[in-house]
This record gives sequence, structure tokens and C-alpha cells, in this order.
Amino acid sequence: MELYVCTLIAALSKLGWRPIVLCVPGSKTDEFLREHGIETVPAAKSGYFNFADILRVRRLIRRRGVTVIHSHTRFDIWTASFAVRGFPRVKLFHSVYMNVAPKRDALHRWIYGRVEGIFSSSEIINKEITERYPVPVERVHLLRYGVEMREFINDESQRNTLRSALRIGADELLYGMMGRIDAQKGVREFAESYMLLPEEICDRVKYIIIGEPTLLRTESDGSHTYEPESEACDKNISAFIAKHALEKKILRVGFQKNFIPYLNAMDVFVLPSYAEMYSLSVIDAMAMGLPVIGTKAGGTEEQLAGGARGILIEPKSAASIARGVERYAAEPVLRAAHGAEGRKFAREQHSMANTIARLSGFYRGS
Repeated sequence: MELYVCTLIAALSKLGWRPIVLCVPGSKTDEFLREHGIETVPAAKSGYFNFADILRVRRLIRRRGVTVIHSHTRFDIWTASFAVRGFPRVKLFHSVYMNVAPKRDALHRWIYGRVEGIFSSSEIINKEITERYPVPVERVHLLRYGVEMREFINDESQRNTLRSALRIGADELLYGMMGRIDAQKGVREFAESYMLLPEEICDRVKYIIIGEPTLLRTESDGSHTYEPESEACDKNISAFIAKHALEKKILRVGFQKNFIPYLNAMDVFVLPSYAEMYSLSVIDAMAMGLPVIGTKAGGTEEQLAGGARGILIEPKSAASIARGVERYAAEPVLRAAHGAEGRKFAREQHSMANTIARLSGFYRGS
């Protein structure tokens, strides 16, 4: 499900690395990588410890000359750590994308004892890693999310075409959020905040929600099975919109593989998550020059520089979101200033070329 990892792998491939990816067959990860000509190996669908997956990785090391293993979830690090035992020349790296839980017990000390480097995109999260993970501080590294900045182009013609299709007027402000439809993402609060806006704001503000519930699997007949709580959240939001006749005010467009045109069509980006380690969607929005309304949660405060690059709001609060929406609607100069500061930060800190060069250095041991 982590499509950022896919873009990272594709960028590594372009630079000359030959990735082999252990992933769930039929998943979006598998589909993306195959479309980009990257070799995949089928993995088990769940569990911290899967003996078959460990054997698969060990065979790849022996038969294919694998020199680097890089794991990307709290589950995968177990497979990777067991697999590299007995191969002292194989480097093992791990990336942290989710919240950091304490892992200083004896078993985790053994699991993480083989790791040569742990990466996250956030200075705040790296501090937590050094406090809660059984690894020396010198093995914890800042590796900013890499984004292909050249793809984020403000195209006025494309913007007008999409906004026209969405029935967004030239003088209307479009506030959007993008991500999985899940209660923890604050989607419900975002929708509810519309009802708290002053009437004069409602006349010139619309919302757009980009995303779908967490997909568990695609059935043989083409139908989809979603994670139950995520699907329930999705239905609740649709019911809320219908109950208050907001279909023309809160637009829903589902998952978008090519999301950049939608960012181009927005005026403000909103991240209402309850907890967010370090949001890639915020970086995407900043790369497009959008001002951001984000919750005081995890790395989002770091991204928004405590409010210098966006408006910080309280988590789980529709009223706080509404205040942020109202403020940006009333202060176009602030919108422009925050958008410019965000764009500068994204381009200076999150260039994919810089991220790949830094990661390649770790892989080579330089």
C-alpha cells in the first residue's frame, strides 16, 4: 500500500540499481512495480515471522548476489533480519514511516542488532527512534522523502479545465485533502467542518476529498474487499454529505493514481490526521505551492515550521479545521506567503535526486 516506497524503488532503478522487491502479489505495490519493469517476488500476506519469506530472501542473496536488503515496515524487518544471518557482507537498512513504539526488549535488540542504518524523514521521529529503538544514535539517519519536483507544475489551463469539470467557479476556493479514507485520517472532521463555516464563507468555499477505503484484496470477479472500519468510515462520510445536501459543496473523487492535476486545481491543502509521522502528501502539496492546514501531530509541526509554513490546528476538531479554512479565506496574502515558504522548503529539502544520491551512498558504504 505504501506507494512512496514504489517511487523510491523506481528512482533507484533509473540510477542503475537492480531492485528485486518482495511484496504481496496483486497489491497496488506489485502492480506499480510491474508497470515500471521492476522484478517482484511473491510474499506472504501477513505476519511478523514467515519462514517461507525468509527462505525466499536467503535464496535471492545466494543466487542473485544481493548486496543490500532494505525493509520498509515493522513486519518486514523481522523477515529481513532473520534472512541476512550468516551473510555478513549483506547490508541491512530499515525505514520508519509510522509512529515509533518502544522496542528495547531482548527480542527486538536481536532483531535490530543486524541493522546498519535506520532512516526516517523527520528530525522529531529520529529523536524518538534513538530513545525507543535498540540502535546506536550514529545508525539513525535523516533521509527526507524524495519527490520528483519537475512533475509539480502550476498549469493554469489544466487547472481551469479540471475546475470546470468539477464545477468550481473562478472566484471559489477549493480546499482539499488526499489519503486513505480512515477515521484516523480525520476525514469525518474535515467534512463536518463545512457545517461550521460562516454563511458568507460557504458561498465561496468548496471541499474535495481524494481517496478510498483501505483495500484488502481484489476478488476474482473484480469486486473489492475493504478493511471493515475504513469502509464504515467511508459510508459514514457519504451519509453525512447526503444528510446535509452537501453533494455540490463536498466533492468525492476516489483514489487518483495521477493526483497532481487535483493539487493543481486546489487553493489550500488540508491534513486533518489524528497522528501523522511525516506526511508525504503535505510535501506534494508544498511542491505545488499550496498553503497547508495541518494538525499538531508528529512531524506535521516540523513540516509547517510551527506555523511559519502553514496553519496548525488541533487534531480531532472540526471547529479547529473550520477556523483554519476561514482564516485562509479571509487572508489571501497569508495564503500566498505560506504557499511560497512551503514550496521553498519542499524543493530544498525533498528533491528526489538528493534523496537517491544519499541513499546510494549508504548502500555503497561511502
